[in-house]
Amino acid sequence: MDDRGLSRIAEELEAAYMADVFNVAPPEVRDQLGMSVHHIGGGVAAVMANDPTGSFWSRTLGLGWSEPITDQLVERLVSTYREHGGKSICNQISPLVDGEWRTVLAQHGFGEGAAWVKVVRDTSEPPDIATDLSVREVAAAEGQEYARVYWEGFGFPNPLFIEWTRSQTTLKKWRCFAAFDDEQMVAIGALYVHDGVGALIGAATLPAARNRGAQGALMGVRIRAAREQGCDWVFSETGAETPDNPNSSLHNMHRMGFRDLYERVNWNLKLDA
Repeated sequence: MDDRGLSRIAEELEAAYMADVFNVAPPEVRDQLGMSVHHIGGGVAAVMANDPTGSFWSRTLGLGWSEPITDQLVERLVSTYREHGGKSICNQISPLVDGEWRTVLAQHGFGEGAAWVKVVRDTSEPPDIATDLSVREVAAAEGQEYARVYWEGFGFPNPLFIEWTRSQTTLKKWRCFAAFDDEQMVAIGALYVHDGVGALIGAATLPAARNRGAQGALMGVRIRAAREQGCDWVFSETGAETPDNPNSSLHNMHRMGFRDLYERVNWNLKLDA
């Protein structure tokens, strides 16, 4: 399969994940955070009107594959975010999408921001990573601890976010794994499988447990799990690095056999209050 075909799979997979992760939030969490999901132009528009991170969770994914990105589509997108209380929009669009969509976004006030790297590999046997931690799948009853490690690892232990994430260990499309120091959970990572392809998502490590091989080992076990579930491809994404800002997550992915598929620039728009 060529890179354009892989890109469409990757972007539609990420859009499906975003819709699912919003839809499984408990009703009280959705209400407090102002969460809603909208299917527009063949993609997914996620709105978090009361995002305590600022703007990370209000973004669109999967646009441009089944419908061209036109003035009318962007106007509908902006209107939807305004209607549902969105304070910003981050359009994440593959650079392999056809059309003059960059010009269209610029004409509507969107500007280029930071870039993410989309990576891919097949599900052949991954390298073994040395670690003094033990790695295993997380039981459903461990969801609260899984969620705590997730958000503490990201430096954002918000109670609403912990409540949002703790159910992931029980969900059909998710398989959740963790690394343990003796009995203490210190790192986590999930596999999301949709339409026969897998995404490595939600990786985090507590600060005290970093540089011990946790994420490499967690990537390995998730690649094997994806293969067991019949996936030929696994995808992930992380922030693009610059000479001034190296990204250890990207280096770990390369070490595990992922290759860069492309860099995807964020197209951002702040909405009027």
